[in-house]
Amino acid sequence: MMSDCSITSTLGSCIDLEIVYQDDAGTPEDITDNTFDIYSASRPALTNAVLTITDASVGKVHFHLAPEFSANLANGNINWFRIRRTKPDGCVQVSEQIWINIV
Repeated sequence: MMSDCSITSTLGSCIDLEIVYQDDAGTPEDITDNTFDIYSASRPALTNAVLTITDASVGKVHFHLAPEFSANLANGNINWFRIRRTKPDGCVQVSEQIWINIV
């Protein structure tokens, strides 16, 4: 699972993040055949983020929010989203809130 985090960006900038899923011991998890989507968000624009598995064997997922969507975020550290991970067996995990501070 992911731990609580916050990033800083400027209004209207492309937001690209590399997310690594790790177990409690810090070992990257194999996320082969998992699916990822935005579970909930403080702003509708965040639901337009694209989540792509970039290296399943070491738990890497790429988060991309295009500038036309990030331009609709609010100034300050009040934007957040949560990612839903669905495993092949149907088990669902939801991340902690990930905050985006727009400066």
